[in-house]
Amino acid sequence: MWTVQLLLFLLFVDFVDATCSDDGPKRNSFDCDCSWKGVWLDVALLIDNSNSMTEFGLEEVKAHLATLISFMNISDSNRNSHFTVVSYSNEPTVVRQITQPQNANLLTKSIVNMKYSGSGNLNVGEAMRVAAKELGKSKRTNAKKAIIIYGTALSEQDSSYEITKQLQESGITVITVAFLEDNEGPLAKRLGQIASPGMNLTSNDPSLFDDLKRALCETNCYCPHGWEQFRNGTKPLGQCFLYGNIEANWWAAKRSCENRGGYLMAHLDAKYLEQVKTYLNQTDEYPNSFYKLHVGLRYDNFYENYLWDGGFGVLSSAFQSSWCPGFPNISHGRSVLSVMSRDGNDYCWLNEDELKMIGRYFCQRRTCDAGKYCP
Repeated sequence: MWTVQLLLFLLFVDFVDATCSDDGPKRNSFDCDCSWKGVWLDVALLIDNSNSMTEFGLEEVKAHLATLISFMNISDSNRNSHFTVVSYSNEPTVVRQITQPQNANLLTKSIVNMKYSGSGNLNVGEAMRVAAKELGKSKRTNAKKAIIIYGTALSEQDSSYEITKQLQESGITVITVAFLEDNEGPLAKRLGQIASPGMNLTSNDPSLFDDLKRALCETNCYCPHGWEQFRNGTKPLGQCFLYGNIEANWWAAKRSCENRGGYLMAHLDAKYLEQVKTYLNQTDEYPNSFYKLHVGLRYDNFYENYLWDGGFGVLSSAFQSSWCPGFPNISHGRSVLSVMSRDGNDYCWLNEDELKMIGRYFCQRRTCDAGKYCP
């Protein structure tokens, strides 16, 4: 009897620890959600079928793609991924159209049944043009688009250099997988020159599937129209921001953000604040030498600590140096205002009266990604 009671007690403690930890109700982050089955992209697969690819090499690519397809959710549902397949040598051939029924088994069959050509010179640029045309037939305006090229070589005269620039400017991500066969290494690796930043992969990479998963998830991670995306270099992050270009008090700003599907600016460390400041300096004609920005941070009696808006948990010790001298001081108010210089790197927080103090503000929200579908 005591054994059963002890077990129940331990289970209860584990439950409490999992749901009511010292970090508070944390359920948000700056990472894009990522899973094979969660992505909902329009994807064009370009497969080299020229004399640069051996028949055995083509069979290896087929086996690889059959495996990749098995990881993903592919159907006519807007919440899943849709595919088109283009085989290319000197002339591209559409093996499967994006307007055809979307089904993993049918897609795999169309790839596995491809006949080896082994003829003609390579024309990657024309294949990319045909792939982009196929992707343009998709009726899904909310789905991001990607072209994945499995190739063995790329000539310096290929038109793909100019075409990839046009495609990337139009919002299409270009992912290259250089298929390395005998004596083709340097030519195949040249394929990476037409890839989007960070999207050039090679077939002999032991983490190729992980790299492809990352590439697809980053392509699927974007902000709705009107919102800007936080980035780490060229890598997209899982948070968007939107500037409230008119003054309001803290409560009104918070409600405005919630009405837009977001929350007040939250959990920003120095590198993310730098992106906010850059945006302000480029877009806003603010009359003062410093910005007053409401922060999604408010003292919570239950946790006896400051709680971030948007589900980022309680304020950690890493942010203690962010307070202005003499703060935190709850006698000035339970909410938080950030004071940030226009020209320097100086910024700090102070308590504010959430009804009386006015300032500008940024809203934040999660990105559309593998974990959040945006119709």
